[in-house]
Amino acid sequence: MSRFTRPVRLALVPVLAMGALAACGSDSEDASSDTSADASVTAPADTGDLGSLEVTGDVGETPKIDLGDSFAPEGLSYETLTEGDGLVVGGDEDPAAFIEYVIVNGTSGDVVYSTYDGGSPEVLDLTTDGIPAALSEPLIGQTVGTRVAVSDTVEDIFGDASSTSLDMENDDPLVLVFDILGPQADMSDDAFETDASDWLPGLTLADDGTPEAMDFTDVPEPTGKLEVETVVEGDGEEIEEGDTVMANYIGQVYGADEPFDSSFTGSPAAFQVASGSLIDGWVKGLVGAHVGDRIWLQINPKNGYGASGNSSAGIEGDDTLYFVLDILAVS
Repeated sequence: MSRFTRPVRLALVPVLAMGALAACGSDSEDASSDTSADASVTAPADTGDLGSLEVTGDVGETPKIDLGDSFAPEGLSYETLTEGDGLVVGGDEDPAAFIEYVIVNGTSGDVVYSTYDGGSPEVLDLTTDGIPAALSEPLIGQTVGTRVAVSDTVEDIFGDASSTSLDMENDDPLVLVFDILGPQADMSDDAFETDASDWLPGLTLADDGTPEAMDFTDVPEPTGKLEVETVVEGDGEEIEEGDTVMANYIGQVYGADEPFDSSFTGSPAAFQVASGSLIDGWVKGLVGAHVGDRIWLQINPKNGYGASGNSSAGIEGDDTLYFVLDILAVS
């Protein structure tokens, strides 16, 4: 589906374009104070071999990259430049990372691609089958707040068909600098309630406890207004319009048996909370919310897709949309 609207995918690295795109429990804790590690992974040891490469600047801000006079790496090399103290990424509990990154031509020093330019962090599932080692090995086991510098060849990262579009040779080096920004909240202990309350639908849960579908049995007719209810209150950063958010969600039309979209079958979503990027109901419902919140939205057509609906998602012009979202990070 073309979504409300779907998050921007990485233009150059197809394997980073993860399938994007969770709702009722007890209060969650701000993950920024949770430094417990995921026992399933450990941080990688630096390989060295980055030679004269220097990277300066703070995590979350555009890094300044200087190749120096003797930058000539061979194969995959990486180094942790700044170590964070947040949640561990790439493990069983948090396989996806919310990242900013820049890709630099390792010969000329020219920027090939950067998320910092538009302030558009992305979600990368580090456990996806077939992901290049340069995009997983240096990051799996790292903590939120970490900056990592990586170098590998064009071919090893993009494949042998990408060198032409990059105007580089297959064996030319690329430099990537990753800032791991999230997830900032661990909501895995906030169990989803399955009993409907007021206008909230019930939920059918998968074996892992995440929602598979909503149950509208005995749920009253939609109010015709935008309804917002926070069922888990986080204490993380407040969302402002224009921010980019990492979230899990499921969306379903009132009365339908199956969702039209869900992140729980893939990876969390990354999207900008701004008119034109999302339907109005999401913008109005998310501005002022906090990282760690679990929110239900009932979105009337005016605040959804309007009279035209969304045919690719099977949404009619008079359909009311229901969403439940777990807000995992904001940048």
